Amino acid sequence: MITIIFDTETTGLIKNAAKPLSMQPSIIEFGGIKVDEELNEIDRINFMVNPRVPLPPIITKITGITKDDLRDAKPFSHHFDALVGFFKGCERMIAHNLPFDRNMMLFELKRMGAEYRFPWPSIHTCTAENGKSLFNGKYTKLEKMYEHFYNKDPKQTHRAVGDCEILLDVARALNKEGVL
Repeated sequence: MITIIFDTETTGLIKNAAKPLSMQPSIIEFGGIKVDEELNEIDRINFMVNPRVPLPPIITKITGITKDDLRDAKPFSHHFDALVGFFKGCERMIAHNLPFDRNMMLFELKRMGAEYRFPWPSIHTCTAENGKSLFNGKYTKLEKMYEHFYNKDPKQTHRAVGDCEILLDVARALNKEGVL
């Protein structure tokens, strides 16, 4: 089974579902790692996205991404064909707090009228949800899961590919534990 492990960096948190799409946050960076059944890396993708809205200072503080980093970046729609090619034929996608990252992608797809043309994998796996059984039924942050399994600080940077690399290690550990 080919799997996509992915992460997004965004302009903020998702608002109430009653809010219009124009008020929802935008993706500023996308990272993905494609893996085989044994969770060995096959390919990866990473790109910055110009959200065409102001970048909140708190996001720069968290991610280190500045408005200058995004100035020459293309809009999400520019990366659509590459993303379709990356996801096409994959059976599963994994993210930590999957509903957030999946909804962020859906917002971007809706903004370009392509929400029904994207090859979503049929199996959606959330490491935060699957890991609850190992952490007293509680939601555990990605970096805390990594520390638990590997006894070291993952040096999380809140950058998409870096978080995917940490997530891949956590997915391997959860798989070994039989909960992925």
